Amino acid sequence: MDHRSPANCAPEPPNASRNYPLLTVEKAKITVPLLLSALFYDLSPDKTVKISSQSERRERDLQELFRRAKKPVALFIDDAQDLHAKMLTALKRLMELVAEGGGQFSVVLVGKLRQKNGTPPVGAALNDLAEAVT
Repeated sequence: MDHRSPANCAPEPPNASRNYPLLTVEKAKITVPLLLSALFYDLSPDKTVKISSQSERRERDLQELFRRAKKPVALFIDDAQDLHAKMLTALKRLMELVAEGGGQFSVVLVGKLRQKNGTPPVGAALNDLAEAVT
């Protein structure tokens, strides 16, 4: 595991020919703090990363990292149909936070339109998702 990677994340293989970081996280372990940690580790040019425990300071630091990146950042989430409505709301808030700070951040959700039993996704989560992308 990469020393800059947060816990529960697997870095890309050393022979990968990408010029952008790629981390994968088991979907059962995705939490908002873990997502924020991954963004700090991926965007920071420093080998050691200090993440403030104060939410306002942490938000300002994250905005600064996005500004310093000077390029758009995209987060791809597979199996998005399994995300909890709270996570969708947190992703929306994160996109707003980055935009307010002058950064560029997009979230790409990939998933099934229907649940395994063929019924449409849960209404509240779908409404949050629709609200997040508009």
